[in-house]
Amino acid sequence: SSFLNKDNISDVLQTIPAEQIKSIEVITSPGAKYDAEGGAGIINIVTNQKIIEGFNASINTSTGTRVNRSSFNLNAGKNRFGISASGGARYGWPRDGNTSVLNTTFNDTGTILTSQVKNGDFVGNWIGFSGSLDLYYDFNMYNSLTANFNIGGSNKSNEGRENVLYTVYDSPVLQYEVADTSLNKDTEYEYTVNYIKTFEEEGRELMFRFQYGKHVHNDKKDLTQRFIHLEDSDFINNKHLGKGHEITGQIDYVHPFGNDNKFELGVKKIDRKTKMDYATDFSDLIGGDSDLTFGLDIDLFTDILKYNQQVSAAYLSTQLTLPNDFGILLGARYEYTRITSSYLDDSQYFNNILIDSSPLYNMEINRSYSNLVPSLTVSKKLNMFQTLKVSYTNRIQRPDVHKINSNIEVTDFNNIDRGNPSLNPSTSHQIELGYTSFKPGLMTSFFAYYKAQIGLVESYTFLINEGNSFETNYANTGDNHSLGFNFFGSTTIMKVLNLRGGLDIYSYNMSTNINSVDLVRKSLNYKYNFSANLKLGKGYKLESRAFFRSPRQTVQGERPSFSMISFGFKKDFSNKRGSVGIGVIEPFKKYKSFDTSIEGQSADGTTFENNRDYQILFRSINLKFKYKFGKIDFNPIKKKAILENNDTDHEHDEY
Repeated sequence: SSFLNKDNISDVLQTIPAEQIKSIEVITSPGAKYDAEGGAGIINIVTNQKIIEGFNASINTSTGTRVNRSSFNLNAGKNRFGISASGGARYGWPRDGNTSVLNTTFNDTGTILTSQVKNGDFVGNWIGFSGSLDLYYDFNMYNSLTANFNIGGSNKSNEGRENVLYTVYDSPVLQYEVADTSLNKDTEYEYTVNYIKTFEEEGRELMFRFQYGKHVHNDKKDLTQRFIHLEDSDFINNKHLGKGHEITGQIDYVHPFGNDNKFELGVKKIDRKTKMDYATDFSDLIGGDSDLTFGLDIDLFTDILKYNQQVSAAYLSTQLTLPNDFGILLGARYEYTRITSSYLDDSQYFNNILIDSSPLYNMEINRSYSNLVPSLTVSKKLNMFQTLKVSYTNRIQRPDVHKINSNIEVTDFNNIDRGNPSLNPSTSHQIELGYTSFKPGLMTSFFAYYKAQIGLVESYTFLINEGNSFETNYANTGDNHSLGFNFFGSTTIMKVLNLRGGLDIYSYNMSTNINSVDLVRKSLNYKYNFSANLKLGKGYKLESRAFFRSPRQTVQGERPSFSMISFGFKKDFSNKRGSVGIGVIEPFKKYKSFDTSIEGQSADGTTFENNRDYQILFRSINLKFKYKFGKIDFNPIKKKAILENNDTDHEHDEY
C-alpha cells in the first residue's frame, strides 16, 4: 500500500478510535511474513470486533498562519454490514525562503579552478487532498469481506530567482540571473479487497487479498538564464509525465497448534509498470550547444522510459512457546524479482555512470535476481513485566521511481539532476539485542544492534562537461556497517502528566572505491523525540512535542538535518464529543535552515566542495476544532482492507 507508510502513519492511527484498538505492536525485527524491505520496522494494529449498530460522524479542522487542514469521517453500520468514509484537504499559505550556494573545484595542488556563488529567494505553495471508503460485510460467523478505496493528491508550485557569479581561473567573471517556475501535480489511488475465512479453532485464518493502485505525476518547469553584460539569454522548458500501476495478490494462512504456538505460510505477487515521458526544449539551441547541454547528447533530454518490475514471494514462519518462558519466531522468505526496462529512442543507453566507464548503446535492461531472507527471534520472559530478546533479520531495499527516473532536470548553467535506472537493490543484515519492561505507569525498552547495508543506494554528485558542471545522481555507493543503540520510555506521573521519549544513536562507516577513487567516511548520528501531556483539570490540557534528526550521511558528506518543536493548549468539551485548542510550531525560530555540505574527487585529482544553505518559513500558529456526532464509541469497520507493499525505498529530502 502506498497510503500506509512512514509519512502518514500518524494520520492512519488518528482515523481509528482509541476504544477500537486492542493493541499496537511495534515490530523492530519483522519476520518472514512481511515484505523483506529495508531498515524500518513494522507497525501492526490489532482492533477489537464489536457488534455493528449505529452511526457517527466527526469533523476536524486546523486553521493557521502557515497550514490549514480540514477533514471529516462518517461511519454507519447495521447488523453484518459496515461502511466508513473520510476525506481531507490541506492548504498551505505561500511560503517564502532563500538560498545561498558555494560550489568550488580545485586541481590536484589545491588551486581553485572554478567557483560558483549563488544567492536567491523563492516562494512556494502546497495543496493536498485525500479520501477513503471502507466497506465490511460478514457473510456468517466464519466468512467476511472487506474493501477499501483510497485517493490522494497534491499540487506543488514554486517560483524562484537567483543571482549567480561564475568564475573560471584566469578568466573574466561570468554573471547571470536564473528565474525558474515549477508546478508538480501528483495523484494516486488504490483499491483493496480482502476475503477472510476463519474457523472454529481460535486464531486459525485464511486470507485472500487483492490490490490495484495507480499513480500519475505531471511535472513542469520553466527556467530562464539571462547573462549580465552579454546579449545572451536562454530559456529551458522541461515536462515530465509519469504514469504507472501496481497490481498485488496475496494469500496468507495461519494455523495455531499446541499452547500459544502457530505457523504461517503465504505467497505474494507484485506487478509494477511505470512509464516516464519527458522532454526538454532549449530555446536558443541550433544543432546543440556544449554549455547548455552539459557536454551530453541532446537526445538524452527527451525520451520515454518504460520500467517494469515483478516480485514473486513465498514465506513460511513458526512461532513457538518453549519451557522456562522462552519463545522463538523462526521463518524464511524467498523473493524472485525480474526487471525489464527500455527507452523509446534507440540512441539512448543504460549506463551506471558511477560504476561503468563505457555506456551500453541500444540495449534494454532485462535482469532478475533471487533473495532468500531468513529471520530468527529468540525471547526470554524474565517475569510478568520484563522480556529479553535477540534477533537476526535480513532485508531488501529496491529503489523507487524517484531514484530511477532518468529525466534530466536543469537547475542552472552549471548543475543538473537525474535518476539512475541501472541501480541495484540494496540488502541489509541486522543483529539486535533488546530488553523491554512494562510496569504500571512505566514502559521502557533498550535495544543494541549491528547493521550491515550492502550496496547502499545514496545520492552522489560528480563533475561532468570537462569539470565545468555538476551532476547529482544515485548510485550503489558501497557497504555501510553500523553499530546502534535505541531507547524508548513512557511514564505517567500522578495520573495527570504523561511523558514519552525516544533516542536512537548509530554510526555511519563507509569505505568504498568509485571510479578509481578511494572514499572513506565515518560519523556518529542520532535522532530523538520527546512529548509531554499535562491534564490541568476540567478538560484543559497542555501538550508539547519535540523531534530532532542529525544530518543524514552519505559517503560524500552531510545532507540536511531536521528538527521541530511544538506547544499546544486544548479544552475537551464536557460531553466528550470534541475539543478546541491552539498550537504553535517553532515559536523560537521563524525560519528553519537546511544545510548540505559535500565534497568529491575525480580520478585525475580534481576535487570539489558543494555547500548549500536553504532557509524556509516554518513558524506557525494554529487554531484547532474537533467534534463528533452520533454514537461516540462506535466503529463499523471490524477490519480494514489493507495490503502493504513496503519493499521500495521512499526516503527523500522533504521539508
